[in-house]
Amino acid sequence: MTHDRHKTERSPAHSLTLREISSLRNMRLLLSLTILSLLSAVAVAPVPCDNLLGPLALTSFDKIIGKWICLAGTADHPSNLDILKNADSFWIEFLPTSRNDTAIFTQGNKL
Repeated sequence: MTHDRHKTERSPAHSLTLREISSLRNMRLLLSLTILSLLSAVAVAPVPCDNLLGPLALTSFDKIIGKWICLAGTADHPSNLDILKNADSFWIEFLPTSRNDTAIFTQGNKL
């Protein structure tokens, strides 16, 4: 008899009703959404870019070698501003040369 009695006893984890299980799932979902929204709010925080706003003083081209996709631009001369306004997007690429003080510059525009 004792053996049968242990078979029919349920531990607290197995005695939940379907409604309680559904409620727990909803709470877990709500907690997950809350955590995700907090993480996305942290990611939106502004990144300081004061060091990017001034002229770039280079001793070598290592910092800028590669292809750059330009998302926005500005210019001092009105004709250059017109070019920026008419271009949907553009890219620039700096390639190294054998000289430390020289780089190859190419660009492409989508008008």
